[in-house]
Amino acid sequence: MGSREFDIIVFGASGFTGQYVVLDLAKRVLSMPNLRWALAGRSSAKLHEVYAKIVAALPAYSSQPAIPIVLADVHNAPSLDAMSQRARVLLNCTGPYEYFGEPVVASCVQHGTHYLDITGEAHFILEMMAKYHDAARAKGALVVSAMGFDSVPTEVCAAFASAQFPPLGRVATTEVLMGIDSSHGHATTYECVVLMANPSHRAKTARYYDAVRPPATKTSQGLLSRYLFSYDARIGKFAARFMGADAYLLELSNPGVETQVYFYVQHFGYVILLALFGLLLGLLGWCEPGRRLLIKYPSFFTAGAFTHAGPTQDEMATASFTHFCIARGYQDVAKAGGALDWQVKVRLDGPEPGYVATPICLVEAALVVVQDEVSAKTLPRGVLTPGAAFKHSDFIAKLQQRGLQFSVLSAGPI
Repeated sequence: MGSREFDIIVFGASGFTGQYVVLDLAKRVLSMPNLRWALAGRSSAKLHEVYAKIVAALPAYSSQPAIPIVLADVHNAPSLDAMSQRARVLLNCTGPYEYFGEPVVASCVQHGTHYLDITGEAHFILEMMAKYHDAARAKGALVVSAMGFDSVPTEVCAAFASAQFPPLGRVATTEVLMGIDSSHGHATTYECVVLMANPSHRAKTARYYDAVRPPATKTSQGLLSRYLFSYDARIGKFAARFMGADAYLLELSNPGVETQVYFYVQHFGYVILLALFGLLLGLLGWCEPGRRLLIKYPSFFTAGAFTHAGPTQDEMATASFTHFCIARGYQDVAKAGGALDWQVKVRLDGPEPGYVATPICLVEAALVVVQDEVSAKTLPRGVLTPGAAFKHSDFIAKLQQRGLQFSVLSAGPI
């Protein structure tokens, strides 16, 4: 990659999540005067409104040159090319990615621009891997989706657990249990969930997953594949198998390890509510008219959990997430193939997942990529998972500095 006008461009900066991303980036780079960045989107007026919000929240920007604005539209390929050629790293916050993602990925790959996004749409992520991995490697571009709550906490929680094994040890199985304490989300996130109920998307997910997945790995002590909620005594919660992007990406990031991702809830009452929503999603999500109905009335179908207004500042201040990871394997790799004899259990605590933790994860990843681009150039290239892309970087350390708390609950013989 040659010299670029900007280190980072945030595309979709005027969207609901995009505004939180640019505010987090603006705070972060106040102490980095040499970092060049810009806001991007299709509406100049909306982008200027975002800039005004940044100045209001961070008065230091009132005495600095205005943050540059780049106009680009996913339906205008030349505008995307003009944008991607100006950046080292492009952060794409324009979803649903099924509709708006691929043109941006294609442009970044073509021009050797590093690309990060925050989608949790598994079919989109896997399709981009299958279509663009070789081209991205050839162009020297790093393309990583799911750099928000989907799926960074799952990936880094598993990586942290693996790092607690003895030097000669080896992980054989990894289970991540995801949990959130948050009552509200934005309608766009909900729309992505509804779109994933489309049978053609599920078929596409399976097809592209088969194209990119490593060979299946079995151990002498297989993991549970529980599709219904059941009580997990290890954490004292009700948990069920999670079918979202985290499950696919965790396996892709850990070849040779049997993996499973579960979603847990605090109380049995939530099990009933989720079962009712799952029933509605199953009844209406299989056909286009049903999906349109679900998308049109997010608050009604989710009992107020998702709205077009999104969460308030007070709601975000009190929300959080907690993940657990239980990794089992061998104290000494020489014993691999026998009974598993070592177990590590860790915990990851973080802030509100969608609009606090997600910007933190995306911004810190972008800064890691920028630093790598101007110095060592040791990050891998291609269309990769978060775990594979940042495995040998200081990404986890940066997340810890931003307030994500990793703790070891236990480590020792099984």
